[in-house]
Amino acid sequence: MAGVVKDFNYSSMHDKIEPLAFMHTKDAQSYRFLTFKLNTQNLSRTIEAIKEKWSALSPGAPFDYFFMDDKFQKLYQSELQLKKATQTTTLLNLLIVFMGIFGVVAFTLIKRNKEIALRKVMGASVKNIITLFIKDYAWLILIANSIAWPLAYYATEYWLQNFAYRIPQHIGTYLFVMLFVFITAVIFIMAQCLKAAVSSPVKVLRTE
Repeated sequence: MAGVVKDFNYSSMHDKIEPLAFMHTKDAQSYRFLTFKLNTQNLSRTIEAIKEKWSALSPGAPFDYFFMDDKFQKLYQSELQLKKATQTTTLLNLLIVFMGIFGVVAFTLIKRNKEIALRKVMGASVKNIITLFIKDYAWLILIANSIAWPLAYYATEYWLQNFAYRIPQHIGTYLFVMLFVFITAVIFIMAQCLKAAVSSPVKVLRTE
């Protein structure tokens, strides 16, 4: 029986699909691998049965085997390690960023404590004060993203060039990260500003 099958990738995604010929062992007594689809309910007994059959058909030939999921994992071992390293680095970066935002806002509130008190005396509400601080830091987050986006895009694009088959990049991913950082930063700012905004301006001005 002869025919043509659809293209499929028998190597990693780093390589393009190359021509591949299948030959029956009756026609060509040379082969590298035999592939079996196994029932995993009793795997050890199944492997032992295959080993016995192999010894009967090819006496003296060594019986060696591996599982395809392990083989595929080895093909992308460097990518899996890079994934773990990237996840750890991302978490550490986010921690540093949010700690930095927390520290900068706390320091700014101490320096502008009198200003906040005066604004409250002049009739500013808690909402107005919190909105003022959010506006002050919103443009900084936008500038940071405008710098980080091109760098991240070109670094990812360069890495994807190693793959013959790859996914396209979408701006939605970058927008999601920006919104996540922005919303989290706003929560931090609101949490710190709320305490300063609701404090008595009389006590603050008296200490000043």
